Amino acid sequence: MCLLLYGSRARGDFDAQSDVDLTAITAGDAPTPVSFGRTTMMAEPLDDALRATRSGSLFAYHLVSEGKVLFESEPVFARIRRAFRFRDDYTPVIRHCSDAGWFLVRHHEKATDASKFNHAVAWCTREMLIAKAATAREPVFSADGLAEFVGYDAVAPVIRSKRSAVIDPEVVRQFRHILGEFGTPAPAPLDLSGAGHRFRKDRNSAGVIAVRAFRDPVSTNIKGGEHVSTR
Repeated sequence: MCLLLYGSRARGDFDAQSDVDLTAITAGDAPTPVSFGRTTMMAEPLDDALRATRSGSLFAYHLVSEGKVLFESEPVFARIRRAFRFRDDYTPVIRHCSDAGWFLVRHHEKATDASKFNHAVAWCTREMLIAKAATAREPVFSADGLAEFVGYDAVAPVIRSKRSAVIDPEVVRQFRHILGEFGTPAPAPLDLSGAGHRFRKDRNSAGVIAVRAFRDPVSTNIKGGEHVSTR
């Protein structure tokens, strides 16, 4: 029914390493998401997309704010845009990202996959700050835009660290500052063994992404061999 481009390629602030983010709006059941190279295509049934927009989800906010139609067999994107409603409160999103973020900071030296760790750090930072922007009814999604929105330049390199295969202690330090400045207070510590169950129970998608950095041990490179304390 509809194929949308969103993200940096839609905004025009992309570089050679930027991802190509596509979403297909389908009439029936959505096919399995696929990735090839830097391109990822998600799929969403129209009814689910409309529910997401009416509930004010951040992903829906992203699509309706900057989505570009590449193909459309029916005028569904205009319908999706008209359906969007902001949530009264995005604090639960901010809390979930913060809880996942504090977990990452506390256990960063135990990460078994640096790339997944950096992806989780970037995800938590970005979602948390997009939620703050949505609270202010500001459509801000880029790394530089979010840094400007909150007035903290280090936000941009922390988000861009998702491209790195090395855990940089300076990024972890800056991430900890971002959590302390813009997130919610650190919760009671979670150990590695119980974190996955807790995040799933809380329906914390950021937390589920975070625990992936601590599975399937590989040779994890922590730059300089340093660690960052949360205290």
